[in-house]
Amino acid sequence: LLTIYLLYYSATHFQINTDLEEMISEKLKFRKVFNEYKKFFPFKERIIFVIDAPTPEMATFVRDHIAKDIKREEKLFKSVYVPGGGDFFKKNGLLYMSIEELEELSDKLAEAQPLLFKLSEDFSIRGLFSVLGSILEHMEEMRGYEDILLPLFERLNSTIESILEETPHHYYQFSWQEIMLNNGEKSSQRRQFIVAQPIFNYKALFPAEKAIKFSKKMAENIGNTYDVKVRLTGGAVISYDDLMSVQKGTTIATILSLILIRILLSAGLGPNRLVYASIITLFVGLIWTTGFAIACIGRLNLVSITFAVLFIGLGIDFSIQFCLRYRELISEGVPNIEAIKRTSTGVGSSLMLCAITTAIGFYAFVPTSYKG
Repeated sequence: LLTIYLLYYSATHFQINTDLEEMISEKLKFRKVFNEYKKFFPFKERIIFVIDAPTPEMATFVRDHIAKDIKREEKLFKSVYVPGGGDFFKKNGLLYMSIEELEELSDKLAEAQPLLFKLSEDFSIRGLFSVLGSILEHMEEMRGYEDILLPLFERLNSTIESILEETPHHYYQFSWQEIMLNNGEKSSQRRQFIVAQPIFNYKALFPAEKAIKFSKKMAENIGNTYDVKVRLTGGAVISYDDLMSVQKGTTIATILSLILIRILLSAGLGPNRLVYASIITLFVGLIWTTGFAIACIGRLNLVSITFAVLFIGLGIDFSIQFCLRYRELISEGVPNIEAIKRTSTGVGSSLMLCAITTAIGFYAFVPTSYKG
């Protein structure tokens, strides 16, 4: 009955803190300084979206699209930051360019002035082809503008071919920005970034799981829709992948340990009753230990959740020694009850001493600054 109660208590009061910072006491000086620093410069592990697109315009469009979707998910994200984006940089972006960059931009715009003037009269596709027709009719007069005209015709040809191919989920956007600046493949604006601050729940094994799953699904959908590459990185994503690896590794190790123990016990102990008694005792001990840890310590952390594998190894070692001594006495003709008594008073006392010394080793962290 007590085991059943402890199992119920462990299931209903189980808590885990996956915040690595909380594994060390806040009373330490460096933790106090760090917490004070965070008050003035708040930061947490973030989700960083890395967007790669064929053109700067497409990269900017996808970046703004993702940023708007994130802002709508107030239950998943605390904030979102778009480096180099927003109304402020749209109005004041030139102020952040160097004198040399401004002079180069001014020269390129001056070179493109005749083309821009013609296009300004009619921004439709009809106006564009009208200008292109005039260029072809007056090729001699357009000499000296090859740096603009050649990329223009090349990009226009690629755009038309892309449309005629009618490839599903394939987008090709004509980039006026690259034509005007004549930077082509060297354009750094084809890659954009978004920095999102997820809301963490450190009572769960994966604190930012909902936000990360939403981000991954959104990145996949937008990437397929607009034919761009959207990848995720940042501390939150890396920590999530690490925790997934820990969970998977711990689960596999626990299951594998139990299977190997079952095989080992069957080969070494023989009778099934000794095998079943060992396994049942092992699970009872695990339940008692978990209940004790939750009642006295309060919660587990990323280190202590791996305790199950360690407990299985230690617990079954004690059980094997006890059962082998019992089996030896039975083989000598000692009655069952007497064999149990003699095993308990003989090997049992030694195992009790081993259990105490092992417990002392585990409890050594209690008076330290380590928590959990």
